[in-house]
Amino acid sequence: MSFFIQTSISSSTTATTTAAPKPVIADINVINVHEDQMLQEALATIVCKDTTAPDGKCPECNVINWRPRKGTNTFDVWRKSTSTEFQLYYVAGVAGRVLDYEVIRSYFVDVRCRAWDKVTSVTKTVEIDVHPNEPPAITDWPLKDITIDVQNPKFPIGIDRVYKVVATDPEKDPLTYTMYTDVDNVDFFTITTDGDILVTKDLKTSTVENIPLKVNISDGRSTVGPFTVNVRLINVNKRPQITNLPKTVTLFENAKKGTLISSLSIVDDHNVITFPNTKPCTAIPKSEDFKFEYNPGINTITLAGTLDAETTNYYNISCVVNDGYLDSVGEYIELHVLNVNEPPQFNEPVYSCSMYESKPYVSGCDLGMILKDPENDPIVNVYLSSTNLPGSYNNNNGVGYQNKLLPLNRDWFWFDEKTRRLHFAVDYDIDNSNYPTSGLLTIEAVDDKGATGTSQIQVNIADVNDNAPRCDTLGLGTQLGNNYMYEVVQGDKTGHLGTVSASDDDRTAPNNEITLTAIGQSSKHVTAYDSGAIIYANTFDDDPDVNHKTSQFVYIEARDNGAPVLSSTCKT
Repeated sequence: MSFFIQTSISSSTTATTTAAPKPVIADINVINVHEDQMLQEALATIVCKDTTAPDGKCPECNVINWRPRKGTNTFDVWRKSTSTEFQLYYVAGVAGRVLDYEVIRSYFVDVRCRAWDKVTSVTKTVEIDVHPNEPPAITDWPLKDITIDVQNPKFPIGIDRVYKVVATDPEKDPLTYTMYTDVDNVDFFTITTDGDILVTKDLKTSTVENIPLKVNISDGRSTVGPFTVNVRLINVNKRPQITNLPKTVTLFENAKKGTLISSLSIVDDHNVITFPNTKPCTAIPKSEDFKFEYNPGINTITLAGTLDAETTNYYNISCVVNDGYLDSVGEYIELHVLNVNEPPQFNEPVYSCSMYESKPYVSGCDLGMILKDPENDPIVNVYLSSTNLPGSYNNNNGVGYQNKLLPLNRDWFWFDEKTRRLHFAVDYDIDNSNYPTSGLLTIEAVDDKGATGTSQIQVNIADVNDNAPRCDTLGLGTQLGNNYMYEVVQGDKTGHLGTVSASDDDRTAPNNEITLTAIGQSSKHVTAYDSGAIIYANTFDDDPDVNHKTSQFVYIEARDNGAPVLSSTCKT
């Protein structure tokens, strides 16, 4: 770099005075400053002489300009604290005051000093050249080979170093170390701030034999690297294996619990097998993992739940074993579930149907029946099953039907497949134990492939008040239809002739509960009571108006308690 000094002198004169002697700034050589300079640094002493000053020195010096003009003032002139001399400084640590050889390689700084009279001045231009940063140097550049026996390691994890990267920097800048490797999923080593490479975890967990560690070193401006530390691992551990996996297995969806899915053939170089999980085999989807069971000791996987091809027809069962350091990988079973034609499904196992005794197709019930086929096959027929009792109802006149649900004869009923309603197919009369009041029907549904699903219908039949009371009698009377006749012979004494009673053929109360009421009589000789008693009260011999062979009547009404109320008149 060339050396030059540019000097300018300015003075002020008047007609009556003589110009003062000009100040003189001593020559200054070209100044070199390193771009790494991060601290304030004195670059040169400004020696300025002024013969008019009491001490012969200039009282004031300042930087008035610099070129190129970039950022804030990077240079300044201050008076030395211990003398009257001035010092040219590089000012660091202020925003914009950064040296960069690639941006500006030379600065030209104009320094102006004034004379004692503060009018006369001199200016000198100082050249300041920026020197570039020198990068760090690595001792073992470009490669260092290291061999480690995995089975007999010499380097405790995180303590002793495997290797120390030795580097120097000409400017003694602080160094930063970074390290990486191109091998995927390898994180066995780390580098410290001092360049020590340490082991971070047990090398028995490594399956890689050659691990090139790439180290870069930076002094803040320049980065050197990568420097390669090639780590070679010997006696590398091998993963345990399930030798008969992966495999594909096929099961029908009706496979029974306990069905063998697969045995596991496990091998390891050191014959050390552990299980990283309590259940080494897990299935996807996870929500159905419970359907599969691992059997320790015999190393088998069996079916533990019910399969349904319509819900899930594929499982991936992944198995993992461990030798204390490494897991097995890529061990899985692809399980395909094959469909088995399933019968249509009823929405209820037992439907409840309440009807009342009636003529055919009068009473009925809505079963709320919903049918669905698991494979969405067409349902071609729904009917009352032939397993229901055939023939007429005969069970000791209904004994036992009151407290026990027995199968009902399907011929008594008609199922409307379209409306899903149940009706009577016969004149269903439960009075006099003609038909049972409750029982079970079996109903079947068949898909187009012949699969049959079944359900049951619990039928309860209510009694209807459809029988009027029937008159009976006790005593010497003779029944003529609903009338009763008693003969009284002349000379008979007064007294009780007989008792009228009534019965009702309806099955249940209150339909068959009867109340008797005396409602009238045709003479004073015979009297009826609400109890049904018929009394010969006054002899005919005492009444001259009564002829022989004359009939006299009394009337008793028999009413049931059903709804609507039915009644009969018993005439005696």
